[in-house]
Amino acid sequence: MKRAPSSSDNLLRNAVILALLVVALGFAAAWFYFKPASIEAPFAYTDFGPIVVRTSQYSLKTKLSLQTSNDDVKWAEENRVKMKVVLENTMAGLDFDQVRSTGGVAYVENSLRDAANHEFGTQNVQKILLTDFIIQSN
Repeated sequence: MKRAPSSSDNLLRNAVILALLVVALGFAAAWFYFKPASIEAPFAYTDFGPIVVRTSQYSLKTKLSLQTSNDDVKWAEENRVKMKVVLENTMAGLDFDQVRSTGGVAYVENSLRDAANHEFGTQNVQKILLTDFIIQSN
């Protein structure tokens, strides 16, 4: 015959259960406290290049990244071919003296961004960042 559990048996069982719950809650709290927050950047990049352009005044070789919002990544990928043509045509029409000036990189980046947004009738292109930029006078 089984004996009925005494109050001391119930107390011990409840104490063990409580201790396990406290330990589990401690681990959960530590996990959430030390877990790095997943921060997603509000923008994305689409890489182009190398793009080579030759004019009578200069030759340009560049690699660049097109910055868009996360929502516009698909748009950038869908328009990659046309975007490359726009970038090449814009680079071929740049003012050589401005390109070679101290603000030349910013001039090229802003010109490319403005031309892309104008050609597509959007403001999807937030920035153009030149990652490689070589210019040679002809």
